[in-house]
Amino acid sequence: MTERLWTIPEVAGALSLSPFTVWRMVLDGRLPSHKIGRSRRVAESDVQAMLDASRQEGGKATGKGFPSKPANQQAA
Repeated sequence: MTERLWTIPEVAGALSLSPFTVWRMVLDGRLPSHKIGRSRRVAESDVQAMLDASRQEGGKATGKGFPSKPANQQAA
């Protein structure tokens, strides 16, 4: 196993978000995570995938998009 697993505060710091916001993203399924014992970890590749999906150039989205809500909660 060589991939780095980040704690919620580490993800929050790297993305300049509050830990509460990252927790919300994890708990509603927008950011995959791993539960190890009593702690929750996020794979570095999952953080990168989220960033790639939300990439914009010149104000236009170039990634597939990152939903503000998971697919099972979006209105039809």
